[in-house]
Amino acid sequence: MTPENIRIVLAYLNTVNWGTWDLPKTDRPATFQQYVYDGHIVTTLSLETPVEYRGMSVMHFKHGTCPRGHLTKYTSI
Repeated sequence: MTPENIRIVLAYLNTVNWGTWDLPKTDRPATFQQYVYDGHIVTTLSLETPVEYRGMSVMHFKHGTCPRGHLTKYTSI
């Protein structure tokens, strides 16, 4: 699992209704979620072990737009 692969998967899943997801196999335990805020979709990924992203160890990623103060422990990718 690389940051580039995470970005590609989250961007794709963000365009698909979560009820129709066919999730990819991952090399580590992962949980995907989707949220809707005022008509904007945000897709998240939580990992049990971190990956290196921009010099940091990150376990929570998000793709999409959410209001300020929401999903604050997630890193935008």
